[in-house]
Parts: sequence; structure tokens; C-alpha cells
Amino acid sequence: YAPVSSSGYQSLLKINSNQTFQKESDDLENSILAYRFYQINPFETKIIYIKTTVQVSHSSQSKKLSEMFLLPEKYIESNDIKIKQKAKTLKQHTDYDTSKKIHLWVANHIKYSGYIKNDRGALWAFINRKGDCTEYMYLFVALCRAVGIPARGIAGYVVADNKNVFATDYHNWAECYIDGQWRVADPQQRKYMKNEDQYIAMRIISHKKRIQSGIFIGIDAPAID
Repeated sequence: YAPVSSSGYQSLLKINSNQTFQKESDDLENSILAYRFYQINPFETKIIYIKTTVQVSHSSQSKKLSEMFLLPEKYIESNDIKIKQKAKTLKQHTDYDTSKKIHLWVANHIKYSGYIKNDRGALWAFINRKGDCTEYMYLFVALCRAVGIPARGIAGYVVADNKNVFATDYHNWAECYIDGQWRVADPQQRKYMKNEDQYIAMRIISHKKRIQSGIFIGIDAPAID
């Protein structure tokens, strides 16, 4: 995945690579870079460099809302009775106060387990009271959807400035739709609508997205230093 083409706080301006690539997009504005090598000799190594330019802002940009962010799906069991009952006890007078209460509850009641290889989902995290950042994310999203607050999972990086990022920096957090804007909620890091311009979205997570292939073809570019 490349950075999301357009999200609450970011716009993807440029992608450079030292190899030819094909960029595919889905209806969530995820960007997927596909590389094809017609021949790789035995013991040969192919090194791919990718450099992206992302513009971030300190305030969320209003985006069209999809009904899918209110519905249950794989790993987001917002229609489960246990999830619905807990969400009801956390409901406040406004969506802002409710989402903040949900964030605080997840942050306080789920124990960080360290990295888990396979996704477990919201219901598993709720029952077992543990998980990694992915389970924190799924549970927050499920509780929000259970009380009618649009929410979605995000994967990417948290960066304070221009920097190289590594696979070990990859992180999951959530966004909730409050007062016409997508706002960051990161219960595993206990950050609610804080330092939002530092969150670089690489993927909007959904198991219902549709891929639209061949949006454009990348061209050969100089190797990136």
C-alpha cells in the first residue's frame, strides 16, 4: 500500500519509484502499487525504492460518508449482543462525548498483549480483555458503530516529521465521524483527537472494498537516494 490518496488529514501528492509500477485504487481511496518482474534470475535480488509526498493538515477535511461505516463486518461485530449492551452503557448526550467515553473505556479495559500475528477482532478483544493495536482499533470501531457513530479502522504510521519508516513502525488506529469530520482515536496509545496531523494513513481497513484496476501506470523513475 501507498499512502491513502485522500483521507481526513492528508492528500497524496506524488509517488516516485525506481521500478515501473501499476497503481490500483479502490472505492475507499486506498492506493496499491503493483510491480511485475518478467524474469528474475536465480539468486538475483530486486530492490524497490518508493518515495511519496504527502500533504498533511492540522484540521480534518470533510469527506463523503459511506453507510458501510455503520454496519457490522468481519472483525467488527457491532451487532453482537455483548458489544451492543456495553456500547449502550457508554452512550452520552452527544456523539463527541460518546466516542470519547468509548475511547477511554477501551484504553482502560483492554490490556496490551504485544504483537499478535493473526487478527482476532472486536468481540475477541472484548471477551478476553487483551490485544494489540489492531484489537484496540476493532473494538473501538465496533462500539461506535453499535450506537450509530460511523467509525473505521486505519493502518499506517505515526510520524512527527519527515522520516524513513520501517515495517516495525506500522500501526493501527481508528477514526470516528464527528460533526462532519473524520477524527483520530488511538486507544492503544491513549490519544483521542490529539496530534492528528502526525497520523499518515496507508490503508482504510474494510473487508467490503472493491478494487478498480489500472487507474494509472507508473513510469520508470530515478533511483531514490
